[in-house]
Amino acid sequence: MAGKTSKIAHLEAMRGIAALVVVANHFQLAFNHSDSWLNSPLYIFVNGGAAVTFFFVLSGYVLTVAPLARNDASLIGRGAIKRWPRLAGPVLLAVLLCWVLWQLGLFWHLRGASLTGSEWLTSFAGSFAPDAVPDMGLRAAIAEGTWRTFFLGETYFDSSLWTMKFELFGSGVVFLLALALIISRLRQIQLLILILGAIALVWRNPIYLTFWVGLTIAWLQTISTIVIPKRIALPMIAVALYLFGFHPSSIYFYGWLPVQNSVYVHAIASALMLTGVTFCHTISRHLDGKIGLLLGHYSFPVYLTHVLVIMSAGMASFVLLDPLLGWVMAETIAIAVSMLGIFLVASALGIFEKHWIRLVSRLPDLVYARNFATSKPKPVLPK
Repeated sequence: MAGKTSKIAHLEAMRGIAALVVVANHFQLAFNHSDSWLNSPLYIFVNGGAAVTFFFVLSGYVLTVAPLARNDASLIGRGAIKRWPRLAGPVLLAVLLCWVLWQLGLFWHLRGASLTGSEWLTSFAGSFAPDAVPDMGLRAAIAEGTWRTFFLGETYFDSSLWTMKFELFGSGVVFLLALALIISRLRQIQLLILILGAIALVWRNPIYLTFWVGLTIAWLQTISTIVIPKRIALPMIAVALYLFGFHPSSIYFYGWLPVQNSVYVHAIASALMLTGVTFCHTISRHLDGKIGLLLGHYSFPVYLTHVLVIMSAGMASFVLLDPLLGWVMAETIAIAVSMLGIFLVASALGIFEKHWIRLVSRLPDLVYARNFATSKPKPVLPK
């Protein structure tokens, strides 16, 4: 998700909003609310899949826009060197938090599921069945947080981590494609590289195409200055919001769409949203500022930890209050408790992340300095 940089507030704001949509989606699953949302554009408010697709498109854009704009291959190398450790630090802490909560018996997901009937809660947020509990020991937690979730897609401790494997390998894909674009220089060759890359990614896994979409938007900026007037940007954003509400099961508002794979629809929506906001100064300036940066600051910590808070503090509140106050009041308080807990935990993780990013950002300098030192010609000693 983000790197060390001077961050662009409107991009951070959109990232933060997408994280809140994922949180809303998991509240819906925890309390087993009706699937009638699926047949309404209002599904955009709880469509976690669409939000994740936007994350991926945004990553493809943010990771490559500077190297392509500056035509600097060294920036690709620097980004690639720090990508895994940058993600692994906060992920490991989130997994260790789960390990602590599990060891202390603070997860109330099964008791909550007995009241709500949520299969999502029963399966530990989609991680495993209650009769097939994996190794939840410290060694397993460290392994998952450092490498197994990234290279094997393992998500026993935190189901939200399913995106990390795609995030890491998707980053690698756009780094390689961006490097090829920088080396080739000719526009015709660059276009051919992008076309062949898209074909290969669709064949391999359409999810990786989302990173390509972000890369392509960054590449288009190198061709010409893109300025989208408000009268065009607003319809683009409106169409994007409509498409973000798409689900393959939708029949009333989206039955006309021939596509069944929601990744394609949400990738188009993400491209429209990203370009409509980014290249329309009248719109982007409303998201620029401290609030936008704050949303971005919390986005990754919130994404990593909210499921754990919902299944512990949130479900404990609901289970204890339901017999006393009734479902509606208990759910309302449980959501409020969860949001407070998410904010507190994300704040702590955000402090760590801030320092961690600074530390990881030194890695490329160390690697480059070492390679430069070892590649220096040896001095010729006088005989």
